[in-house]
Amino acid sequence: MGSTLTRYNASDMDTILDAITKNSIGLDEFFFGPGFRTSRAQANYPPYNIRKKNDSEWTIELALAGFNKDEVEVSTEANVLEVRSKSVKDSPDDEYIHRGVAARSFTRGFNISDDVEVREVEFNNGLLTINLKKVLPEHQQRRVYDIIDPVKDYKV
Repeated sequence: MGSTLTRYNASDMDTILDAITKNSIGLDEFFFGPGFRTSRAQANYPPYNIRKKNDSEWTIELALAGFNKDEVEVSTEANVLEVRSKSVKDSPDDEYIHRGVAARSFTRGFNISDDVEVREVEFNNGLLTINLKKVLPEHQQRRVYDIIDPVKDYKV
């Protein structure tokens, strides 16, 4: 079976831009590219913030109440930063009379550009913080060159 092509018009622009800014880091100049995706399955879980510190640094914060750092995995592959829960298993001795706090599994993906790297991942009091930085290759960094005078600087 083939996939369905969705058509958008000008009235959908807010939805498109919302998906771009919520799920992409360092791709502000690109609307659609290979592998562009948003996850609709768990669109609201876990809740998260993306903070832009400056033009080359961002922080993603995910609220993971009830999890500890050993139950969460952060990885990157093929321009996707992925945060997922590891399998959460109850102890065989646990007996619930009422279970109101769900121990649900999740996967949250963020598209990142080729030049964005994960710098640091912290987990503190149920808040997972991922610091990202855009890294400019040396050949793209600004350089200032000496200008020589061929007559004056001529070496014999």
